[in-house]
Amino acid sequence: MVENSSSISEELAINWGPKNRSFFQILFSQYIIIFFGTILVAFVLSYQILKDKYYHDLIDDLKTDAVILEEFIIDDFEQLNINKLNYRIQKLGKNISRRFTLILPDGKVVADSDHDYQLMDNHINRIEVQEALQTGLGTSIRFSNTIKKEMLYVAKPIIKADKVIAINRISVEVKLINFLLRKYIFRIAIILIILSILTISYSFYISRQITEPIKTLSLASQKVAEGDFYSKVYLYNQKTNRELKQLADNFNQMTEQLNAMFYNLSSDKEELNQIIASVNEGILILDKEGKIVRTNKNFLEIFSIQHEVRGRFYWEIIRNAEIIEFIKTKGEANSNPIKELEINNKSIICSLEFLSITEGLIIGFHDISFVKDLQTIKKDFISNVSHELRTPLTSIKGYLETLFDIEVNSEKKHYLNIIKRNTDRLINIVEDLLLLSQYERSRIKLDITSFNFKELLDNVVVMFEDKLKEAELTMNCIVDDSVEIIEGDIYRLEQMFINLIDNAIKYTDQGVIAISVKNLSEKTIEIIVKDTGIGIPERDLKRIFERFYVVDKSRSKKKGGTGLGLSIVKHVVLSHKGEIFIESSLNKGTSFIIHLPKRSQLDIA
Repeated sequence: MVENSSSISEELAINWGPKNRSFFQILFSQYIIIFFGTILVAFVLSYQILKDKYYHDLIDDLKTDAVILEEFIIDDFEQLNINKLNYRIQKLGKNISRRFTLILPDGKVVADSDHDYQLMDNHINRIEVQEALQTGLGTSIRFSNTIKKEMLYVAKPIIKADKVIAINRISVEVKLINFLLRKYIFRIAIILIILSILTISYSFYISRQITEPIKTLSLASQKVAEGDFYSKVYLYNQKTNRELKQLADNFNQMTEQLNAMFYNLSSDKEELNQIIASVNEGILILDKEGKIVRTNKNFLEIFSIQHEVRGRFYWEIIRNAEIIEFIKTKGEANSNPIKELEINNKSIICSLEFLSITEGLIIGFHDISFVKDLQTIKKDFISNVSHELRTPLTSIKGYLETLFDIEVNSEKKHYLNIIKRNTDRLINIVEDLLLLSQYERSRIKLDITSFNFKELLDNVVVMFEDKLKEAELTMNCIVDDSVEIIEGDIYRLEQMFINLIDNAIKYTDQGVIAISVKNLSEKTIEIIVKDTGIGIPERDLKRIFERFYVVDKSRSKKKGGTGLGLSIVKHVVLSHKGEIFIESSLNKGTSFIIHLPKRSQLDIA
């Protein structure tokens, strides 16, 4: 029926207990229950129908016998020949196994085939007698007190000239009836037993036909569940129904697809492991509960870990409060935060990526110690070179001033002016580089004082009156009356305004330079320096605060810019714990927006 069905039966352990029966047991038992239920109902109905039919036929026979008896005894009854009448009835009763009783309308018995009529009670209250008098035919099944047996009675009135002259009653023993019924029931039982044997055998066969393929499918699916994706099911029996064969074909197709998917998944997993292992960054992957799912070699090296960490909570492994607090953000507000941290004397950039599907996290640790070292070397180099250049440049400027005091012709003076102008530019660059170096190394100690902001701004504007007239520009300054006394380093803030205004004049050919100051909140002021100049291309906005970066190099060279002014502005703002933003549109102008705290939030040494 099914390939290797005997071996499959041996491999499948079937629990025959009542709580865990096999499908064959369930199916076969359902067949048996349905069959025997049907047989029982059929047997009871058959018995009842047969009994009713037999009683009905017997009553008809007794009615016929009553008619015959009436013709047989009418003459003797009319002649009141009682003895002859009883003789005839007794003889007839013995011949046809019937009991005959003749009853007068008043209930008196005048003849009986089985008993002495003179000793019999009045029968007027007998059920069959009453029915016969009322309806013309009476029947009943009851116990006879006369002969002490259960009897079936049929009573029929004898009518003469529309008058009931007697009641003819015929009866038979119920025992005899039951005996005949049992003979019929026995035959029916024999037929039902034979039918049951045939039906049970066929049910067993059909159940096996259905369950054997299911067993095969069950065994194959169990193998697939254990990881054997090469398992196949082949149903060769021609009697196996089409649906099961289709199910087997679908199962085989499913295992093929699962095998291909598992192979691809294994390949992808291996490839992912190799990629993660080869990444220069340290990788830490967490599930939604904070347990470590995966790491790579670089992560273990960064944290000097030499034991297995998978399955443990990250705070058990990373003993750094700053990192733990950073990881707890879990990429809030759909952001992917980045933070620079110091770990085991290494400078590490830590990035956070939230996994929306698994609600886990991917944390990257990028070691930038080498880059930091290079930046330090660069800063040291710039600082040292600036210091070394300051002295000779100051000396050159002194000698130039001495030469100006000596009388020289106009041609020589022209060359001296060129030398002086470039010397001054070099000195400004060196001074700015030294100042930036101090900011970057946090060596600038701010002198925090309270001052009137409007007075500071007025003093700065005075410095640019000549330049504004020369460039034919207008400057508007609006300071909100509520902005009065604030705290900060007045010299550094003045330097910030000087660089911003100087930058605006250089890159504005016509129009207005506007400065507005107002309260942003109770603790913060907002400063906006806006011009109507050439603007900054969008691609340059993110680099505008880099040192030596200029948007228009030709204009910067012509105007004498160093490319360091905006870098100094940014450091001044940051050193005051403020923020700076930039908005710009080409050929429409640029706005620098600065937020500064009114009260010092600095820890000044």
